Amino acid sequence: MRSRAGIADGIRSKRIQKGMTQAQLAKKVGVGPALVGHWETGRAIPPAERVAEIERILGKISPDAASGPRGFKPVLGEWLSRSLERNNMTVAQLAERSGVSHATIYNLLNERLKKPRASTIEKIEKALSEQLPNGSKKETNENGNPSADRGEARGRSGTARGRIIQVALDLLKREPPGIRFSDLAQRIQNLLPKEPANTIRSTTGTLATLRPAEVYRPARGLFRLVEFREAEPAERQVPVAEKRTEERFYRPFADYLINDLEDCTRAIPLGGSRFADKWGTPDVIGKRASFPGDIVQFDPEIVSAEIKTDTAMLIAAFGQACSYKLFSHRSYLVIPKSARKEDIDRLLALCMIFGIGLVLFDSDNAESPHFDIQVRAARHEPDRFYVNQYMKKIEAELWQS
Repeated sequence: MRSRAGIADGIRSKRIQKGMTQAQLAKKVGVGPALVGHWETGRAIPPAERVAEIERILGKISPDAASGPRGFKPVLGEWLSRSLERNNMTVAQLAERSGVSHATIYNLLNERLKKPRASTIEKIEKALSEQLPNGSKKETNENGNPSADRGEARGRSGTARGRIIQVALDLLKREPPGIRFSDLAQRIQNLLPKEPANTIRSTTGTLATLRPAEVYRPARGLFRLVEFREAEPAERQVPVAEKRTEERFYRPFADYLINDLEDCTRAIPLGGSRFADKWGTPDVIGKRASFPGDIVQFDPEIVSAEIKTDTAMLIAAFGQACSYKLFSHRSYLVIPKSARKEDIDRLLALCMIFGIGLVLFDSDNAESPHFDIQVRAARHEPDRFYVNQYMKKIEAELWQS
């Protein structure tokens, strides 16, 4: 008999091999994307006829014998999964029609509740207009045994966090753009009214930490499934010759930040596409930390710099320097002295307005660039969300050395 884990892993691996999304597979099979997600995580098992359809689309899932009438023993979770699919019904709709709690239905689907009360099954059968196969009736608690009742109660309250996560993932499956925290917590509360509000909010708030492979936060307070992550536009590809020219000044300017401006206690060349998004990557980034012997200990500061040798790209360079303020306490724009005077004057005015530091340098002399500070970068408080998001990408280089 084919195992639940074998079916789940087989569907997922074959789908990925075919380069298909869950939504695309769901459309071909004729079910909702959420159900495909349940199949791939093992929260539900597709019936034999669905397995055959999936294998027609994806190819043979595994060498195990197919689940189906021969040698197949129906269980509560599978029967309920099939019935929901046949009736095109959600858990919320079944709960409303049957009067059985959302948590109990989820526990039945996940096979955490092995012997529910007979009255519970009867309510579900009535709501679905289907009968549980006789072979599985033995798995129900016909006599309403108190110990089984306690087991069902434990199923409702013993794994609150697991149930909350389950419902959150189901909701996010239906909202590819993502759901904001307050809305997500409220919708979970509506579906799990017996769960404490504080537990729901605390679990929801740490969802991306608890399930990092499935959920991420594209912006402050917004939760989205990883499978719906939008492909970021690539950073502008700097011509190789220009890139090589600029890179010659990264280390000298890092040293300038440390030794001349004393804005950093450590600075490193970065550049390239290390941050892998359209907002760009600083050419130089550093930190300023207090020394152990300092009487007054200050919080660390982050300093970023955009270096540009092409005088035709000064406006774009200024925009990059501004964007670095998302995660930096100070941001510098470093441009050639050979730029037109009127361009330098305008940039100087803009830098003073926006708190960007401006430094001129000799772009023809990498050995001795003669950096010349025009205005120091003003300190400001960056957004902590983006600070942690970006610093995690260079933690080993900048923070653990």
